[in-house]
Amino acid sequence: MLDSLATSHGYEILDASNSTAPMASYRRNAVKLNFWLTTETVGSYLEHPRQGKTQLFRRDIDMDGAGQIFTNPRTHTGGGYHARGR
Repeated sequence: MLDSLATSHGYEILDASNSTAPMASYRRNAVKLNFWLTTETVGSYLEHPRQGKTQLFRRDIDMDGAGQIFTNPRTHTGGGYHARGR
């Protein structure tokens, strides 16, 4: 279901079989999204207009939240934190 949601938003499915945790990974242009399935955590990796490369992590994401993130990877869900790239 997550794969079909991703492809309907124009994301390419990436191979995440080397991950130690169950994970789904997607890319569209310069945006990469990782979904850790057992912890319901999503990591967004993207270029921020002022901060440069950033990582934004969100916890407790359900399918509705995943749809919001696929639509707008910068969306704020109220359950996240970010880390700046170096």
